[in-house]
Amino acid sequence: MVTADGLDVDGRLLTWLEMDEVIEGDHRVRMELADRPSVELTHLGSGFDGFVADMRAARGPVRRSAMVEASGAPIDTYLSRDPAGPLDVHLYPTGLVVEPRIGAPTFVPLPLIERVDRDGYTLALRLRGLDDVVLQAFGARTDELVADLDRARLDLQAATMAGYASFDEALTGFGAPDGWATSREGAGRRWPALRAAARGGSRAAEVELLAGLAGEQLRVGVYTAGGSSALPFVLAPVAGRVAVEATDVDDRATFVFTTDDVDWLNAALLVVNFRREVLSFDETELGRWAVAVRMLSVVRDLRVALAGRVVHDARWAEAVRALLPAGPPRPASPSPRDERAGPIRSAP
Repeated sequence: MVTADGLDVDGRLLTWLEMDEVIEGDHRVRMELADRPSVELTHLGSGFDGFVADMRAARGPVRRSAMVEASGAPIDTYLSRDPAGPLDVHLYPTGLVVEPRIGAPTFVPLPLIERVDRDGYTLALRLRGLDDVVLQAFGARTDELVADLDRARLDLQAATMAGYASFDEALTGFGAPDGWATSREGAGRRWPALRAAARGGSRAAEVELLAGLAGEQLRVGVYTAGGSSALPFVLAPVAGRVAVEATDVDDRATFVFTTDDVDWLNAALLVVNFRREVLSFDETELGRWAVAVRMLSVVRDLRVALAGRVVHDARWAEAVRALLPAGPPRPASPSPRDERAGPIRSAP
């Protein structure tokens, strides 16, 4: 029986969060579970189609919320009949979830989309910091998807611009993507106001220390999550490591990552919605975030790249300097995305 929490099989509950894959066959369904042996239901007969449809409808929202905090109903859902296998594409106000019927999903935060290239019924999403995503085979709904995606991106951009303007009138009209940190060169004449936004929070002293270490490499951004908040933050690259500092009063620690690819790091932070728990919690403490760690490779890469978490206490400055060694930048090392050749396809 399909329930809100999972599938009840003869009194045994298989929860949606532990159900990593559902493989549909000929009147049978096999469920691959995270920590238990797989379970297969057979001889479903004429009720097969209705049963798997009910499972998708119940399982999908729970897992999307756990993986990427895509809560509530999507703006719309589009079915791709890709030759490699059908998949559902869910458009939310801040992101696009590409969900194959078999295999791991892909989450595309809307701020990462630089442009959408169209060739007939094929859409190539050109992304900042991550590999491109190619979608196809939406048939007559291709035009609708393109229009809805354009509208969602414009709405998010308007909310982000309002978030920037709320800090300083000098940032009115500033068009940086939501949650994307900008350098002095990229901000141009807006840089003084952008720096002031980062210095205006309760972590002004920490921001100044990181700015001194990073020099001209410092980047500043504001994350609004679609207009529901306004969180200034800085990315401070120093000699092959990058410190991430949020400036709000609730921020408890500075996170330092080992990477030369600041764009990749910024993109990965957007994938996890800047949530600290998924970055530093032990695997036994992850709770629902365990789904994201198991299913999204970029989240696993981000956890591996974490070099340290520095609590804001009396020893903060000393600990941060120890993690961000002074000296000239080292030669660039491969980022996690360098190991994956070519664009991400729309199906496994």
